[in-house]
Amino acid sequence: MVTWQAFVWEESPDSKTSIRKDLKVQRCDEKHFEKFYPPSKVYEKQIEKLKANKTFWCFDREYLDGSPMNTSMFGLSDMDVSRIFDFTFNPCIPKQITDENRNNASKECLADLKNDTDMERKLKQSIEYLG
Repeated sequence: MVTWQAFVWEESPDSKTSIRKDLKVQRCDEKHFEKFYPPSKVYEKQIEKLKANKTFWCFDREYLDGSPMNTSMFGLSDMDVSRIFDFTFNPCIPKQITDENRNNASKECLADLKNDTDMERKLKQSIEYLG
C-alpha cells in the first residue's frame, strides 16, 4: 500500500501560521477525463495508454472538509507569504501487524514482517496501486 497526497499550503502574511488543506486523491475516471484539455497530437497515444492502464491520479477541486479549493496560487515557497500546491507519494514501509493495530490494516501499511508470503502480498499491493 502506498498513498498519494495532494494539499495546498497557505502561509500567513506574518509567517507565523501555516495552513495545510488536504484534497481527496483518487484514480481518474471518466468524469475527470471529460474535464481534461485535449492533448496535443504527439501525446494522444501516451495519454490513451495511461488511461487504459489506470495510472492517472486526480484530485477534486474541493478540500476534504467540503469547502471549495482556492486555486489562486502565489508565492515561491512556504517560507514567505504564499499559497502553493503540493502532490506527494508516500511509500509503504510495513510495520508489524498486532492484535492492537489489526483493525487499521486498511489505513496503515501493516504486514506480518516474519511471513515472506505476507510481505510479498504487501509488495504486490503497492505495485498494483502504482499501476
